[in-house]
Amino acid sequence: MKRKTITMSVTVLALAALVGGYMALKDHNEKTEEEEALLAEGDVVWETDMDNIAKVSFSIDGSQYTFQKESGAWQLAEDETFPVDEEKLEELLTALTPLKALRTLTDVEDVSEYGMADPQNVITLELQDGTEQELTIGDNNEGTGNDYLMLVDSDSIVYTVSADMRTAICDKLYDYAVSEELPPITQTNITGLTFSSADTSYMLYKEDDIWRVEGGKVKDNADTDITSELTAQISGVYYVDYLEHNCEGKNLAQYGLEEPFATLAITYEEDDSAKSKTIKIGNMDSSGNYYTQLSGSTQVHTIASGMVEPFLEHTPEDLVQTETEAESETEESESAESETVESETARSETEESETAESEIPEGTSTEGDETDG
Repeated sequence: MKRKTITMSVTVLALAALVGGYMALKDHNEKTEEEEALLAEGDVVWETDMDNIAKVSFSIDGSQYTFQKESGAWQLAEDETFPVDEEKLEELLTALTPLKALRTLTDVEDVSEYGMADPQNVITLELQDGTEQELTIGDNNEGTGNDYLMLVDSDSIVYTVSADMRTAICDKLYDYAVSEELPPITQTNITGLTFSSADTSYMLYKEDDIWRVEGGKVKDNADTDITSELTAQISGVYYVDYLEHNCEGKNLAQYGLEEPFATLAITYEEDDSAKSKTIKIGNMDSSGNYYTQLSGSTQVHTIASGMVEPFLEHTPEDLVQTETEAESETEESESAESETVESETARSETEESETAESEIPEGTSTEGDETDG
């Protein structure tokens, strides 16, 4: 009886937890739907045509930046050479106008209660006619997930708005920059690589579809497993962070790229032509990623340490194909040849048999004739 009571108690508790979870989810969904409805029907407190915005200023990671439109194109006021990602910037502008309020709080006596004394961000928009609009984003309401906002022309009205506007602001300046693309390298189109550092240097290259390794006194067939791992690393390389778009000369020293710690030269095929690219590898950043720069580029990025360290682990000697692997490949080759010969022999015998049968005249029995006794 006691065991049954315990089992029933556990079942009741589990059922209560499920019901509670369901009700919480239902309440969340209903709240979300309510807010979406309010936003769709909400009061438009400010709006303008996107093309009417001539300048926008806001804070990114604690620093204020201004983007302005010149001759129909966006540029960073602090650096006209900055490669602005206009699509990314216009995602933010789309979130700003039309600006709809979910709720309006009037006659607010102390706006600091809503975070206006120490706002999360202040967005200033300048229109084509020179007029400005300032949007101050205060605290976030943890209960609803929405933000409090004030317009510059009112000191006693606070609006509740969707957090979409605040979250549309990127975390880093270079999130608004167009980045160069890494070369289209895959395991199937890589034809060679040369890795060089203070500790190890070697070259891997394809010769008659066989991977070879050279380095120091070594010149031999390469270990196919290790080669496959290294080419997989190259084909999967990606940028972690975008740091600078115009870094040259002595400015590279801060990243360890003036005299790189290592270089990785890659040869590959693209559109039936041979191409090559060299990746310079510098110091490590505080997150353990390596600073890097492509040959012929002024941009500085970081790549994950996992993309670099496998190359550091090898020497020309341990990249040589082992005897066991060579024997295995020879056996596989001989086995394949043997299977091919057997297949061709069987096919030939079948064809001969079919030819012999086709030459027998019609009406001729291929079995012994029966004789009446």
